[in-house]
Amino acid sequence: NTSSATKLNLKIDTNAPVVSVTPSITGGQVLQNSKTIPVTFGYTDATSGLKCVEFSTDSSMKNNLVTLTGDEIDSPPYKYSLSGLLDGTHSIYVRATDNAGNKSEAVLAGEVIVDTIAPKVEIKTPVSGATVNKTISFAGTVSDNNLSAKPQLQYKYGTTDWTPLSSGTPSLSGQEWTITGVDTTELNNTTSAKNFEFRVVFTDDAGNTNNSDTGITLKIDQNADRPEIKLTNIFIIGSSLGSNVVQGVISD
Repeated sequence: NTSSATKLNLKIDTNAPVVSVTPSITGGQVLQNSKTIPVTFGYTDATSGLKCVEFSTDSSMKNNLVTLTGDEIDSPPYKYSLSGLLDGTHSIYVRATDNAGNKSEAVLAGEVIVDTIAPKVEIKTPVSGATVNKTISFAGTVSDNNLSAKPQLQYKYGTTDWTPLSSGTPSLSGQEWTITGVDTTELNNTTSAKNFEFRVVFTDDAGNTNNSDTGITLKIDQNADRPEIKLTNIFIIGSSLGSNVVQGVISD
């Protein structure tokens, strides 16, 4: 007995997909390696269709390779995880594979900067332990390769939480920062001296902050450095003067 012949239709596909990218990653982005970055691209493969999309940090598609399939490639933009990438600049390449196994050329989609290190901040003036009053200034240095935001001055009294100080004008020039015009009477305008902690917080372009810094301690005493007057021709209470002139010295 012989079965009837069955007709099979085979589709031969020897052409690799063609990937086109009009750099989809905005240059200069600074991100932590816990983030993902969207990548968009176009492709053509008229014969067998798209099977998977691959991303890598080198054109040989070996380093930090991520493969997306199925529902992950149904609706762009595609998400490339930066997990595991070291700090620095990374080029992101994309490659498409069709259902026949043909692979496109690796195409550069753009670059991203990975930054996981918080800024390192040093307060140079005033020095910790100093006594201050009225209006003061802070100055110091910051070390971070991806920094554009200005500093924020925070204070803490006793067991209270760190709180931003409303007064003061921050500025940043290179790795040197200043905060001028800080009004200490906002914190203590009494006749008693009080100790406050201060810290300067930076948030870099990737979102890393140095808010674990302990800061410095300053004593705010509005009575400190007041002018001192000493009379030189009146020695005891109730003494009389030979003239109507009171003499003395002032120190400040």
